Amino acid sequence: MDWNAAGAIGEILGAVAVFLTLLYLAAQIRQTNRMSRFETTREIMAQFNACNRLIATDSAIREVLLKSGELSVAESEQLYSYVDMYCNAWSTSQMAFDQGLLDEALWAGVIKDVGIQMKRWPSMRKSVERWLSNYPDFRDSEIFRVIS
Repeated sequence: MDWNAAGAIGEILGAVAVFLTLLYLAAQIRQTNRMSRFETTREIMAQFNACNRLIATDSAIREVLLKSGELSVAESEQLYSYVDMYCNAWSTSQMAFDQGLLDEALWAGVIKDVGIQMKRWPSMRKSVERWLSNYPDFRDSEIFRVIS
């Protein structure tokens, strides 16, 4: 075998090695993207779990959420702080969805959750409106259109 043939074989082997490396990197990127989407979902679910945990364990929050009459200043602030947690979870979901990190089905569930929470706890609406007035950049987000 002459040097030209050996060089050609070497180039072919090099090209195959580059191709296999690119396939491996593509697989790694897909895996990293799946992990990133899973972590985003897990973090968002943890935010909602924290809100639900408060309802389950804090009778004062439950009482404020269930109260149909006028809230005291302290109750109003307590409710606003609770709603702040929910709005943070909702807006985090919006940002994750906008960046392609949230599954369509979960996103649909989060949007539905906004409506469910507004019906479940009617006293939340005023605090959500207050939150949106404090953070007006979020008002036009899809997630908060359910409230309008």
